[in-house]
Amino acid sequence: MSPGPSIGTLWYTRCPMPTASSIAIVDGWLDREFSPDGIDVLSLRANPDQQDRLAHYDHTSQTLFREGGVVPPLWARAGGASTRLLGVGLESGFRGLIVPSQSDIVEPSDLRHRRIALPRRIGQPVDFSRAVSWRGILDSLRVAGIDEREVDLVEVTSSDPYLTAAPPSTSGSLYTAWENVRLQSTEVLALVRGEVDAIFVAGGYGLEIAALTDSRVLVDLSERDPWPNWSENHLRVLTVSEALLAARPDLVVRYVATVQRAADWAARHRDDAMRIIAAEIGLAEEWARLGYHPETTAHLRLDTSDRALERLQSWAAFLSDRGFADPVDIGQWLDREPLAAANAAVAAGGPGSTIAAGDTVLEPSR
Repeated sequence: MSPGPSIGTLWYTRCPMPTASSIAIVDGWLDREFSPDGIDVLSLRANPDQQDRLAHYDHTSQTLFREGGVVPPLWARAGGASTRLLGVGLESGFRGLIVPSQSDIVEPSDLRHRRIALPRRIGQPVDFSRAVSWRGILDSLRVAGIDEREVDLVEVTSSDPYLTAAPPSTSGSLYTAWENVRLQSTEVLALVRGEVDAIFVAGGYGLEIAALTDSRVLVDLSERDPWPNWSENHLRVLTVSEALLAARPDLVVRYVATVQRAADWAARHRDDAMRIIAAEIGLAEEWARLGYHPETTAHLRLDTSDRALERLQSWAAFLSDRGFADPVDIGQWLDREPLAAANAAVAAGGPGSTIAAGDTVLEPSR
């Protein structure tokens, strides 16, 4: 008996951050898993229609998987998008505030009554950059023992689109190096011009920005050793279209199993995995290694632990409190069964386990 309606194409999208999806995508493991079924597995960037590519944010596609940051999927769910949460992972890297090297701001406590850039991108489906920066600023002020009302949050506005019309690619990321390097252009210019005293930056690009602008790290929210706690870091989530999960749960389980196997491979091949991640983000490998925790490639698996879900619920509350999205109940959004079934399949060598331990890593395609 057929497991459900025929599916010709599965779509995926991922953010420019360390993900197991990136490992599975660039080495073709998803292709090998589904090609025997006559199913194409394609990046949203394979679609030349820019409006259709915006499913990265609003998740309107009926056969889409998305792994990446939490703001767009929470915003989409709050807005009525028919999606389900499949798993949560830790995205651990450098996060903090930087100031010009010659600044008289020496200690975090010196930030009182100073100007910190708060980005705003107009004309976008959801301003995830503003949300991430705002939360990072608040976390930094908490470390400094400063109330938000004791600093001047200066809005710096940009109308640049998050996604440009990059040429179609069957597996390439929607975010090319050009978009990634310009993500904080307005904040960087405001800092260089002396219009603000500090900006929030993150990851390898954050450290690269500090080097380029002759800035120094004032507040470092990163914790290098031991592996950081959930409460101290960003999260990433894997979501799927609810229509696909309802119609073909077997395909969803196989997809998730393949991603989990990719995470296992990354834990065993850390150098190769970090090279893939650097290329995906559009960073020199040196910056990727400096910008992300040394244990990053060993912790790409997804889970549904209570601690992870509590942290995600905290993000949902933040977005609601700050006016980005309506409240989201993480428990109602989550479907635990696909990940549990995928983990069991991987352990048993079933569907989704077509990734051989010795598979050769291919160069990322663009």
